Amino acid sequence: MYFSNYTSQKTKNGFLEFSSRNLKKKSTSESYLRELNFLMDFHEVDAENITKEHANQYLTDLYRKVKTKELSYDTVARKFKQLSSMFSFFYITASDKFKTYKLSPFSDIYIKEPMHIYNEDDILTYEEINSFFDFVHSQSKKDYILLQTMYFSLLKPSELLSLDTDDLLFKKDCLTIKYRGSKKYKKRDIRIPFKIGELLKDNCITSDFKAIFKNKTLGRLSLRSLQDKIKKYSDDYSKTSKTITATLIYHTAIYHALLAGMSKELLVYQLGITDTKFLDRYLISDISDEEITSSCDYIKISLV
Repeated sequence: MYFSNYTSQKTKNGFLEFSSRNLKKKSTSESYLRELNFLMDFHEVDAENITKEHANQYLTDLYRKVKTKELSYDTVARKFKQLSSMFSFFYITASDKFKTYKLSPFSDIYIKEPMHIYNEDDILTYEEINSFFDFVHSQSKKDYILLQTMYFSLLKPSELLSLDTDDLLFKKDCLTIKYRGSKKYKKRDIRIPFKIGELLKDNCITSDFKAIFKNKTLGRLSLRSLQDKIKKYSDDYSKTSKTITATLIYHTAIYHALLAGMSKELLVYQLGITDTKFLDRYLISDISDEEITSSCDYIKISLV
């Protein structure tokens, strides 16, 4: 095994003990050692002299590489997990090895996935989403209703698929969505075109099964099945170079709602969240009154 030039004998012994106790594969052990060497070389100190400030500086540098697309967030998360587990062992499990700190320098440090920023190049245009929906409609009316409902309701795909017939109370121009939050029962009104409610009632609601959106065997449609449906339609649809996914439709819907002038306060309510900071990821460029009118007309599209 290759150890950094800054590695002390105490660190070597500590790592070898950590490896023998926790890592079964040689390749895994080499991966962990590589991250330990990177850290020591970065600060030019032995692991025993790594402080919390060192840990924070190293993590900051990794985040910088995410922003420049040298590394992915998942890679940073893996690196941090490996270092954190090693130092926890050094300072706690094998406390006789390192006694400089009572806690690992990586303790109480948490990583957070960088917020992806969406601009007009990342989402579908009105023309693209409209054309895609028309294409889906030519293949399957029920799938068309499914995707239209997801787009206009602003529900997350998982929320949409969990809907049951008794979760929907039809009103003039909205659906009352009753759902089970993580800690308590909640409900909110989702404002969507009345025509969608009529389409749902006429085509999706049946007395023999509670789920609104069903698979071929009349069971509840799964998220994987939804993703596979959209992927197939995206592969067959040739009018855009963008790969259309459930996530892209979701973020496109939010972007279009902001573009059409929906207030952030109303939008966060519709999304079922509490903080408008979530919407900071959507960069809306300056647009003309004519474009705003066009986008509002699209939101009010007459569904067939």
